[in-house]
Amino acid sequence: MAAQMQDRFDAIISMSYDWLSYYLTPFLSIPVLHWVTIGSCLRVVDTAIAAQYQITPARFAFYSKAQATTFPFVDLHRTRILPGAVDLDRFHFQPKFGEILLWAARISPEKGLEAAVQAAEGVGVELHVCGKIQDEPIGRRQIGSANLGKSFITVFFPTTGFRSCWEELWRCWLSQYGLRPLE
Repeated sequence: MAAQMQDRFDAIISMSYDWLSYYLTPFLSIPVLHWVTIGSCLRVVDTAIAAQYQITPARFAFYSKAQATTFPFVDLHRTRILPGAVDLDRFHFQPKFGEILLWAARISPEKGLEAAVQAAEGVGVELHVCGKIQDEPIGRRQIGSANLGKSFITVFFPTTGFRSCWEELWRCWLSQYGLRPLE
């Protein structure tokens, strides 16, 4: 689709961690700016990212330095960091915290639900999981194998529902590598 529409635009902004978007970049006649959305996770994707990064490093950005450090080929002194953002008018600071840890992300294998379960168990708090199940069979399997114990799953994603869950629960598990808990 990008190839069919490229003559109508000056550039493409790719916010992904998908092999295909990096692989197809050289075949497009307009610049592709890559905002890498997660840390190093799959060798095949990392190899495609590295190949494009070697050619056009200035066309890459990452959410955080912690995330960028997971890619050994990234020059941390020159890379662009574009952090995600939270609208502070919609999400209010809570000076106290309770005995609950909130994990908020799309429920898919690369998001690290198992790490959140271990963290909650490690500090002895209840884990609440909020997010959209990306692939129903895989998501249900992952939830089933996560050993959630006292935890519960809330699957929703409208801002109002997420905000009420966020404000009720005073701790937050940020999605890995410094990403903000909104997608």
